[in-house]
Amino acid sequence: MITTGFANEDEKLHSSIPVSTEPLVAIISSTNDNTTYFASKKRNKDFHTLFRSVPEHEKLIDDYGCALQKDILVQGRLYISEHYICFNANIFGWVTNLTIEFADIESIEKKATAIFFSNAISILTRSSSKYLFASFFSRDQAYDQMVTFWKASHANASNMVRTTSRRRTISEVASSQPSKKDDRKLNNAVIVPQAKDRTECECSKNGQHFPTVVMDNTYYSTTIKNVYNLLYNSKFMTKFLRDVEKSTDILVGEWVKAERNCLYSRETSFVKYLNNALGPKSTKCYLKEEMHYLDLSNYVTQLTITQTPDVPAGGSFNVKTRTCISWSGQNQVRVLVTVLVEFTKSTWLKSTIEKASIDGQQTFYKKLDIELRKHLESQTTMMDKRIIAGGRRQRSVHKRQLKQQQSLTTNKLVDISTTKKAKKKTLVVVVSTLLCMVLMVLINAYIAFKITNIHTLLNYLNHKQEYTTTTTTANNNKYYPADNDSPKLKLDIQIMELERIIQKAEQDMAQVTQAVLQQKKQILDACM
Repeated sequence: MITTGFANEDEKLHSSIPVSTEPLVAIISSTNDNTTYFASKKRNKDFHTLFRSVPEHEKLIDDYGCALQKDILVQGRLYISEHYICFNANIFGWVTNLTIEFADIESIEKKATAIFFSNAISILTRSSSKYLFASFFSRDQAYDQMVTFWKASHANASNMVRTTSRRRTISEVASSQPSKKDDRKLNNAVIVPQAKDRTECECSKNGQHFPTVVMDNTYYSTTIKNVYNLLYNSKFMTKFLRDVEKSTDILVGEWVKAERNCLYSRETSFVKYLNNALGPKSTKCYLKEEMHYLDLSNYVTQLTITQTPDVPAGGSFNVKTRTCISWSGQNQVRVLVTVLVEFTKSTWLKSTIEKASIDGQQTFYKKLDIELRKHLESQTTMMDKRIIAGGRRQRSVHKRQLKQQQSLTTNKLVDISTTKKAKKKTLVVVVSTLLCMVLMVLINAYIAFKITNIHTLLNYLNHKQEYTTTTTTANNNKYYPADNDSPKLKLDIQIMELERIIQKAEQDMAQVTQAVLQQKKQILDACM
């Protein structure tokens, strides 16, 4: 990673570490009785002052005067540590910084300049970047040290790759789920109602917002929880940095509970590429994120402190951004971001740094606003589709239910109609049966009356015959007019009439019985 630019006052003092006459500190290695000499504490401190991106525990081995081959030869010094090769140059205040990790080096070769001068070393990295360092006074010694530590680094390359891969995997998972323990605390309200139509953060009430506003937007049809999860608890920001900002080496730490000053904190780092015509082409960004207030039903306040040590005067300032997420109306969320460029050391580039930092923040949050709106709109579209699909399913279910209800109603009406008809027919049968019974009673009464008349006539005829016989005997067979034929004739006529009535009654009873049976059959068929 190369960075170039104007040096600040502090870097002018340490822009090039002179060859020290102080003795080296000897550290005896336990392997093969090899002795590794480290630089003194003062030189090691000056080394870390120049290269702030190098870890603090990294120890300087040695440094050499040389020149980096670019468009011109940039004269400076090359520094060799346990895991890094670094180069620094300061020509009339124009600073060039280069940091190469041994694990990223593909090959190291000795080279000659101008064909005849064997004073150069060529380094090729895995990303196909090639660096040529020339004008060495002790080229072979520098080469031997480089190769020794490079081989040692590649001996553990597989373990380093696995460790790095695991660390990145954990970091990516942490970006979507901070930690199982703290995730429950960060999401202390899984489903939270909106406290008020509009809410205001305490920093706004107390005038604690930073002076420069780089973002003040309202998002509709969403919630504080949704926006909070996108910005701080998902892969959305990692994807934004990688795809939109074109950043690399993105490492997002886990949210951990803070001891003081804030609720939770985490650390993030990435390499950001710059579009400056002059100056460095990229810079390492170190972010410390602090969660100061977290109430998803009210508002959220978060503070980010960004450091970019590789840019000119990078050690003299940091950028603070305060993000406040609050309710702006019913299902409306306001995101307010304010910025402050804080200087920790004096520098004559203060106004330039402040302007460039604020411009960079404004550009960053404009892009973030676009991507955030796209994501929220896609969520809304998916939700609308689900609602439409759900509405269609509900309408379909409702139609089926209506059809079932209509069918049940029709069946009930048919059953009621059938029941009424059956009741009506049953009533007809009952009435007909009663009429038949009444008719039978009347016929039987009439027959009984006729039989009584016949019985009376028979008694009359019998008494008359006895009387006639007695008279005849007494009068010696005396003749009387034959008027006895008249009662007998009447009796015969009544007997014949009675037989006819009985036959008629039998016929009527047969017809009535047949009619009753037909009605019964119809009722049974209707009930079936």
